[in-house]
Order: sequence, then structure tokens, then C-alpha cells
Amino acid sequence: MGFCRKKGKIVELSAILDGRVSRLFELGFIDGPLYITSEDIRTIENMEISENEHERERGKIGKREIKKLLSRGAKVLRGNTRRLAGKFTVMVKDENLKEWLEARNLKYIDLNEISSLARPVWIPGDEVLVKVERWDKKDGIGYLPDGSKVVVKEGKDLVGRKVLCVVDSVLETPVGNTIFVSVKEGDNG
Repeated sequence: MGFCRKKGKIVELSAILDGRVSRLFELGFIDGPLYITSEDIRTIENMEISENEHERERGKIGKREIKKLLSRGAKVLRGNTRRLAGKFTVMVKDENLKEWLEARNLKYIDLNEISSLARPVWIPGDEVLVKVERWDKKDGIGYLPDGSKVVVKEGKDLVGRKVLCVVDSVLETPVGNTIFVSVKEGDNG
């Protein structure tokens, strides 16, 4: 389902915890009234006091995101996302919830789809400058600013260097790209 206009958008729990919704709203990629459910707020409050350190950190991110959204006019709705989904478009990151919404032909905006729109399209033969940050077996590993992983063929000895490479192939997934490259002839970093 694409971008759609109903009475507003509910930002569901995993989308809040993702930490990007307020920025997308700020930049104008998302418009209209935004809502957060009371159940999701309660869940985030419980995460903040969890004994699990990772969950506490996610809870802190969620709390910051909620404060930002509320300061930009978001409202709190009593209830939970699934009960309210038929009346609103749901901003979703959780794949299970997305499938549930699809099965019921309900409107949603998928944050993973939005982020994939910002990734450049790479094809074999394109040149890319990459800093090799670590190694795995014989290959060097680096990342592009959009988060795409770059595997530099036989680049183990190039860790710490920026090298000009040529794209050999690309593995595209819903959550990101892995780009396989070879060092351009004559560039040893």
C-alpha cells in the first residue's frame, strides 16, 4: 500500500522505536495528523525500566521519538494499533503487523520501503569509493553512507584505506543492499 490519506496516521511501536519517523515528518515526507496509541506508550515506558540493557536503550530512543512527535502535534489515542487500524493509515516497520494489515486490506506506510527509496541504484561497472573498515576471510568490508554493505574482493589487506572500486554485482534485500566490488585496476588505496 502506498502513501494514502485517511483521517491521519498511527505510528506503531516498531516504527517509533526505529527513531526516524519524527525526522521524516519534520522533512515533509509524512504529512497529516499523527497518532500514537496509549498501549505503545505504556510498552515503551516498561522498556525503559527493563533489566535488559538493550531494551532500556530502545526504550530511551522510543521515549525521545514520542516527545518529538508530541511536540510536533501528534496526539495520543486510547487503545492499540490493531483495534484502530481500520480508521487510520498505519506507519509500520514490523513485518508481522504489515502482513496482518495486508490480509485485511488496510492502509499502511512501510518505513522499510521509504528507506529503500533513498538508496542509490548500483549496477555492474559503476565506480564507488569505499573505506575498508574490517575484513572477513580474504575480503575487505566497508559501508556506504546509506548503510549499504560493500564487500571488496580480496581486500583484506586494505583495511583502513579508501579505495576506488568497480561494482561486480549487487544483492538487494528489503532491509539493505550488499554490493560486491573489485578494486579498480591501478588503485591500491
